[in-house]
Amino acid sequence: MSTPQPPRPDGWEPPQHRPGDGQGVYGPPPSFRAARRGNRRRWGRVLTIVGAVLLLAGLAMGAAFARTIEDIIPALDQSTRADGGATATLRGDDMLVLYAPTATQPTCRITGPGGQPPDTDLGGTRYSFTVNGVSYESIAKIGGPGQPAGDYVVECDEDGVILTPPLRISGILGTVFVLVGAIGAGTLGGTLLIVGLVMWGTGRHRE
Repeated sequence: MSTPQPPRPDGWEPPQHRPGDGQGVYGPPPSFRAARRGNRRRWGRVLTIVGAVLLLAGLAMGAAFARTIEDIIPALDQSTRADGGATATLRGDDMLVLYAPTATQPTCRITGPGGQPPDTDLGGTRYSFTVNGVSYESIAKIGGPGQPAGDYVVECDEDGVILTPPLRISGILGTVFVLVGAIGAGTLGGTLLIVGLVMWGTGRHRE
């Protein structure tokens, strides 16, 4: 009675005898190895293309992040200096914030329309930013919802105080999402690009 043989793996040939050794050699047929190399090259191309697209998307989002930061942070040459006295004309619900360098504690005299003292309280909101290596913090505000429109006079006893619109909170949140997206897309894209190039090159080298 013959002993049943275990099933052979798909794609494997029966032993082939080499002259002089008397032993069988098992292995996948040439067609199987060629198909495997083809799959490696195919997936290598796919990963390379996807990685390159993601990497370019990450770079584009990084550039958008830089532009958004420039739009959010006030430019000093577009701000009004309040040291020595400054007059700002506000309309409707327009509001300007007084910023002072972090290391200073200026005293400012603010007069609203008609010579009346305006409401300068920020209501617990604090703004801060850094530009040209100098950190600024908000110390007061003029105008805003419920405040009269007209001319506001600001006089501060120290240099460096500026008047500029408040920072846009929605813009800051959007910038955070853009930064996270840029880092994620760039990292994933770079990884897939390297893996794809390795697989593609290995598949071609083994032909």
